[in-house]
Parts: sequence; C-alpha cells; structure tokens
Amino acid sequence: MLSAPPTQVSLLLTVLTLPYAVNMTETTARSPRRERVRRATVEEIKTVARRHLASDGANLSLRAVARELGMASSAVYRYFASRDELLTALIIDAYDALGDTAERAAAGVEGFLDRWLTVCHAVREWALQSAQQWIRDFHFDGLRLDAVHAIKDSNPEHLVAAISRRTSPG
Repeated sequence: MLSAPPTQVSLLLTVLTLPYAVNMTETTARSPRRERVRRATVEEIKTVARRHLASDGANLSLRAVARELGMASSAVYRYFASRDELLTALIIDAYDALGDTAERAAAGVEGFLDRWLTVCHAVREWALQSAQQWIRDFHFDGLRLDAVHAIKDSNPEHLVAAISRRTSPG
C-alpha cells in the first residue's frame, strides 16, 4: 500500500479538487443569469409549440418550432429531449393552471363546505375556459357525444350546454 506524507496528500487533494471549486464559483456567479435565460427560452419554446399545436394539431414538430425561433433544431433538444417531453411540459402547465385556480379560489374561504363549493365552481369555470381553448386552439373537444347524457350537472346551465354556447361560432 502506498503511503504519502500528510502534506503531499493534502496538496494532492487540493490540486484534484481545485478545478471543481473554480468551476463551482464561476457557475454560481453566472447561474442566476443563465437560469433566467434558460427559463425564458423554455417559455418561448412552449409558447411557439402551443401556437403550432393550434395550427397543426397533434403534428407538432420540434424542427418547425426551432425554425420559427431561429434556432438550430439541435438547440431545442437542449431544453426538451423529445417532442413527448415538450408535450408533457405543456400538459403539466395545464395541470398547474388548474391547481392555481383551485388554490386561489380556496384562499380565505372559511369552512370546509364553503371552501369545497367555491373550489368546485372555480374548477368548473376553469374547465369551461379550458374546453373553449382546446376547441378553439386545437380543434378537438374530447367529448364523446354519445356519453354526454351521463354527465351530471345541477347548475342552472349544464356544463355541456355552457361549452356548446361558449364555443359556437357567431
């Protein structure tokens, strides 16, 4: 077994870890800016992807998104490994929006039943707005018209009727 004097071991450890310490310092100094730029680029990619989904439906192409952004297609893959990963990010955004809606509605409402009803009404409104977006932007409503009768809704205007009214042309 090799044995080195403690000063040599200490010096060796310092030399081996010095590049990492320097890189960590540089990264830490640039990290907030880089992170802001990365987040902005991710949001820009998602915005363009939403627009492409609206015009092309499910035929989303990362190359087309990159082309519109003036990026090389390989650059988009630094932010999203695949088309599916980008679509997943868009779905997560939708779920986050639903969660935010429910949390905002529940804030400050006292009592379980009042809070529950307030959240339910807010989520219903979110569903109506989201249905409008899906029908308008993505040309897809996802409703099985043969199953509409099974949707129970005791509101003055049935959910399906409200979607129909809000999305009807004219």
